[in-house]
Amino acid sequence: MTASKAKPKVNDRERVLTQSVLAAAEGLQLRDKDLASVLGVSPSMVTNYRRHGAVLDEGKTPFHLGMAFIRIFRSLAGIVGTKPEHLRGWFHSENRDLGGMPAQLVTKPQGLYLTLQYLDANRAVI
Repeated sequence: MTASKAKPKVNDRERVLTQSVLAAAEGLQLRDKDLASVLGVSPSMVTNYRRHGAVLDEGKTPFHLGMAFIRIFRSLAGIVGTKPEHLRGWFHSENRDLGGMPAQLVTKPQGLYLTLQYLDANRAVI
């Protein structure tokens, strides 16, 4: 009798969030090395997300950091529009209010949440 290795069941939230994080990173031209820093994982794990169907595990820190990253992308799109050049232009430019370039700031959790708070606050302005 051979024991087969069962693949863990992936829930839809994990799969969708992982795909969304990868798409947002591509849209913002964020390198895999930097995306790994955003999520708190190794660059090889990002490769596993891209090529081997690995997903961000719900309930773990990278999943929650990925949700914050998606919120940044969506908030930014709500402010500057969905044209890729506008999204990338804002993301890769110095921002005096934030004290740095968002693309660099988001690679650390405090910068990720600072950027998210900034965008949420500016999106809510009436």
